[in-house]
Amino acid sequence: MLMMVVMVMVVMMMVLLLLEGVERLLLQRMVVVLNTKEVAATAAAAAARFLRAKYLQYTRKLKQQQQQQQQQQQQQQQQQHQQQQEQQQQQQQQQQQQQQQQQQQQQQAAAAAATTSTTTTAAAAAAAAAAAGAAAAAAAAAAAKKKKRRSMGIHLY
Repeated sequence: MLMMVVMVMVVMMMVLLLLEGVERLLLQRMVVVLNTKEVAATAAAAAARFLRAKYLQYTRKLKQQQQQQQQQQQQQQQQQHQQQQEQQQQQQQQQQQQQQQQQQQQQQAAAAAATTSTTTTAAAAAAAAAAAGAAAAAAAAAAAKKKKRRSMGIHLY
């Protein structure tokens, strides 16, 4: 009987040792599973951070491209506006030049007409003066003849 008790105790000890080994194995497996879960969670968090950084980088790049496009459009619009203003200024200058040319032509025509008129008037005045001078000379000559005749005693009535 004692032997049976000893055997039962030995079997129980073996069972206890076996249970301890199983428990130790289970604990190790749990640690491995927990470590695996932690690694997976860490990897997932790292992947999420990486994806977020890439997304932010992409959105920044997209915003920069949009801003560059807007700036280019604004520059093009400004250039077009400047070109339009320059064209308008050129047109105004051309109109002013045409007006000046027309004024010069009108002034030249008026000057030519005035010159012609002045020349004609001057010629007419000279002719009138010459005629008046000739008439005065003729009158003076006639008066001188008359005086000479009178002084000679010839009276013509």
